[in-house]
Amino acid sequence: MKTILIVDDDYMARNKIRSMVEWEQYGDTIVWEAANGREALEKMQMCMPQIVLVDMDMPIMNGVELIREIIRRKYPVSVIVLSSYNDFAYVRESMKLGALDYILKGELNAEQLWKTLLAVDNAKENEQNENLTLRDREYLRALYTRRILLHFFELEEECRQWIVDYRLPLGEKRNILALCEIDDYFLITEEMDERGQYRIQQFIEQLFRETTEKTAGIMAVKIRDNQYCMVLSCDRIYSIFEAQQMLNTLLLEIRRNLKRFLNMTITASISSIAFSLQELSEYYKKAEQRLRSKFYLGGGHTIWEQALLTEFSSSEEKGDVPDASYKDQILELLLENDREGVEEKITGLFCQIRKRKEQEKKVRDFFSEILQQIAHLAEQKKLDLHSLNAHNERFRKVQRLETLEEFERWLREICMDFCDLGTVREEHKKYNKLTANAIAYLHQNYKHPISLSETAEYLQVSGSHLSRVFKSDTGMNLVSYLNHIRIEKAKQMLETREGIPLKEVAFETGFKNYNHFFSTFKQIVGMIPNEYREKKIL
Repeated sequence: MKTILIVDDDYMARNKIRSMVEWEQYGDTIVWEAANGREALEKMQMCMPQIVLVDMDMPIMNGVELIREIIRRKYPVSVIVLSSYNDFAYVRESMKLGALDYILKGELNAEQLWKTLLAVDNAKENEQNENLTLRDREYLRALYTRRILLHFFELEEECRQWIVDYRLPLGEKRNILALCEIDDYFLITEEMDERGQYRIQQFIEQLFRETTEKTAGIMAVKIRDNQYCMVLSCDRIYSIFEAQQMLNTLLLEIRRNLKRFLNMTITASISSIAFSLQELSEYYKKAEQRLRSKFYLGGGHTIWEQALLTEFSSSEEKGDVPDASYKDQILELLLENDREGVEEKITGLFCQIRKRKEQEKKVRDFFSEILQQIAHLAEQKKLDLHSLNAHNERFRKVQRLETLEEFERWLREICMDFCDLGTVREEHKKYNKLTANAIAYLHQNYKHPISLSETAEYLQVSGSHLSRVFKSDTGMNLVSYLNHIRIEKAKQMLETREGIPLKEVAFETGFKNYNHFFSTFKQIVGMIPNEYREKKIL
């Protein structure tokens, strides 16, 4: 009889883990729960579990304290760490204390949990077994390579023994790495169901594995769902340039296939050659720091070890960071519904941020603050905040944005939507209430297919009545009015998003037919989209 103990102060998290796996397929299993480390120790005295899933941040006794106590009492259990901390501070300490592996709670899914449980079950016996299954062997190789990269060790001699015991494709003295981060991974996958997320994960894992298997002495290790690290042994490579180019060639192949099949991009950081395993873990940490330069550089780049880290402005500089005067002026212009003025101030704000290279955290805090104030301003003007929030759920997704370019696009779209809602509200004053409600509905849903009958059904009136009233008020039928809304949105995108593909503009503004988008744009604007963009650039 196996026993699994889930230790987490969050009842919902414990319940999620309990219901995630069909435990009967795992054998005769009892699943216990505990809300903190002290309660877990009491449960262990009653029935010693084989595996303990431990959350790090808990009251009374946290995860690290629990692991220390397990070691002191010499309990024969396998510990898997559950952590919400992406900086690995808690994870690193727990792994040094003897935890077998870690799972980030935000990325936990049934397949990952199942694979981890099967691999660590009887792990001590497996480590000495020459007849390991392929799955166990791959798991152990990835596990101990991660331990080296993330510095989950005390002595380098210990790492060298891991290389021998688990046949890791690492050199004892000379290695180089490429840390790869999939851009906007969580922004892209958060709307998918668990099945869709699993398929994406499997494809990416297979892509890294199959690409690196073609080259001897290299291994790709998954760090998180959006992050992989390729490590190349340089025992027989003596040129830094040659080693870096080998990694870059593999990276180009991964980039090409990821873009082709998933329309995703990668930002990568390639190190120099590390002359010890200790130095390799230090180079990994520096690669992580260099990836943060993506905030200013944008996604899809390769950042080399020779590149200098972004020089951020001093936190001791006087004044707000960024300059609060821009924020106040933007809010004042929004109150006046001055679109051109808002555009100009946003351009000035981001020029200042790029010039001073503000610290990323301060920039994020600034945008969280301006977001709250725009929401408050919408309430003051009695604008439909639901409509403002509906477009791509920008309010909720702001924390997922990864680059300054994405923040600029986000703020422009929020502010332009705000101005549009103000304009619509003024138009509502001169229209019949039915027409005003119909226009509001069109603005909320212009990205989706909309018909007269669907709008009439939503407003609970007949289609003929809505059509008659709407045309009497606006001078055009509902579909024509909708097309004008869509084309205005398209013009804004062409003006503010340099280089955006026209097909993407068409799709994001509700045109499912590319030719229809072109003909409608020319009919309303008097020129095709390409001509309009070139004219605005000039």
